[in-house]
Amino acid sequence: MDFKKNNESDTSTKRKKETNSLYTTGSPVDLKSKYMKELFTEDYRLNPNDGPNSKDLFSRLGVVDKYWLTFVDVKVAFIDRNGNYFLSKNTSNAQGQLNFRTAFEKATEEHQKTLNSIVEEEVPNGENIDAISDDVRDEIHRENIDDDIEFNDRVLQLHRDGKCTEQETRELIGITVPKGEPEEK
Repeated sequence: MDFKKNNESDTSTKRKKETNSLYTTGSPVDLKSKYMKELFTEDYRLNPNDGPNSKDLFSRLGVVDKYWLTFVDVKVAFIDRNGNYFLSKNTSNAQGQLNFRTAFEKATEEHQKTLNSIVEEEVPNGENIDAISDDVRDEIHRENIDDDIEFNDRVLQLHRDGKCTEQETRELIGITVPKGEPEEK
């Protein structure tokens, strides 16, 4: 791949090892996600599918000059010669840094509401997270069946929470007859 050729000129073996590790993660999304996980030493591996804040963050991130993380074309973090991840100390882009931190915090809050975040908190080093997440989903599904929660009750709760309209609720429950006579104009 191109990144190995581009990385050959780097004289720092530890940084070269880190950048090679990043670039072999797979997709650009995985690369950005791993970079932020290493930078902030978080348990969480953010994902653009977590919600609108996460999608916005990932769309504005990039990696340039082999080892710099950028946010809206402002260099916000780097990998030093020892292979450690640091936020940029350049004071000329303080607003860019602030914007990056704000977007990251919003995306992290959003991610913490997902099922994957619960699994990530409990599993060291993120091993087998996908398999464990699937098991948790299955267990939650079984609990719902075991609790004998009726479909109608769930639909009514969704309506009370404002997640579906009265008409949608009536259709899902199976009431197809209109509520009353339409008003004449």
